[in-house]
This record gives sequence, C-alpha cells and structure tokens, in this order.
Amino acid sequence: MNNLRECCLCSQIAGRRENDLISQLLDEANYVRRIGIESENFVAIPSLGPLVPGHTLVCPKSHLKNLAVLPNTVHQEFDAFRKRVSVLLVSLFRAPIHFFEHGSAPQEGSRVLCTVEHAHLHLVPTSAVVLDQLVGRQPWRILASGLSGLQKERPSGEYLYYESPEGERFLATGEAFESQYMRRIFAAALGAKDWNWRDNPQPR
Repeated sequence: MNNLRECCLCSQIAGRRENDLISQLLDEANYVRRIGIESENFVAIPSLGPLVPGHTLVCPKSHLKNLAVLPNTVHQEFDAFRKRVSVLLVSLFRAPIHFFEHGSAPQEGSRVLCTVEHAHLHLVPTSAVVLDQLVGRQPWRILASGLSGLQKERPSGEYLYYESPEGERFLATGEAFESQYMRRIFAAALGAKDWNWRDNPQPR
C-alpha cells in the first residue's frame, strides 16, 4: 500500500529526490523538480512513456486515490487549471486534447495501478480518433458532466474515465481493468506499439 513517504508522485510534486521516479530513471547528478505548471492544489507534470509529444498528467498535490474523491472545494480550481494546461498544450502541439483516468479503487488494500496510487488525469494532444477503439470493449456509459458527474457515480471500485476533445464524457466501472488499459486503447488509435511506460519510460 502506498503512503505519502512511498508515493513517487508525492515525491516529485514536493521536490524530494528520494523516490522521485523520473529522477531515478535519469540517474541525474543534480536534482530537478519537474513541475511544468502549478496552482495552489494542482500540478502538471510530464508523463512517463508519453504516448505522443506533450502527453501530460494533471495531479492533485494532496495524496488522493482518484479524481472522484476530490473535495468539492477544489472543483472550480481543478477545472480552471485543467483548462489552462489544455490551452497551453493546444498552442504548443497544434492538436486537440483527449483526457483519461484509470481511477484506483477507493478502499484500502486494493491493487495499486501503474505503480502509483495517486490520482492523475492524462492529457493527450492528438488528432487520432479514440472513440472507435472504445466502442464495444467495455460497458461505457455517458456522463452528463465531468467531476460532478463522476462524483455522483461514486465508483466503489476501479473505473475508467474518458473525455473526447469535443467534450463527450464516458465512464466504465464494475471490474478490475487490464493494467494500462487506456494506454493500449490510445496506442491502437495511434497505430503505435509502445503503450507500456515501464518498457519505454522515456524520462525527460
């Protein structure tokens, strides 16, 4: 079970060399805190094993297991921060932004996803059509809104969340999903083979 001392994202956000996974993979002599943008309660950091150039993670600074448990008091800040990062990515990479999360189960003792149990939303700048890869693979259902819709669902286990650049939002619940499930979906849409960040971390 991850805690504050063990979580590599918490270490990266706080600027602690110890257990900062990117710093460890680079084996750097001088430590660098890799936080691209931050607000009072959120940060944007580069994704390991980026699916495309500009693949970014938006994370709460607090150690939360998924975005469905974000306190209501920071929803407005999260939406504004996400928009700020999205606008920047569009201007840099000239591509629409896709969003996804593989949310960890909220209960203690659940399996740890992707080596870290700290909420993170993927922002992927690409013109690829991802919905075609999603259809028929999971019991996806439409969400009327983002965070508020996710909170109303109150997933009791793992969940998958996807939001298209057009604002269509989808949720899948009810099982333990394949590791890096959404990365596989995006790799298929992109015609790429390198979906596994562990095999191809590309730290930067």
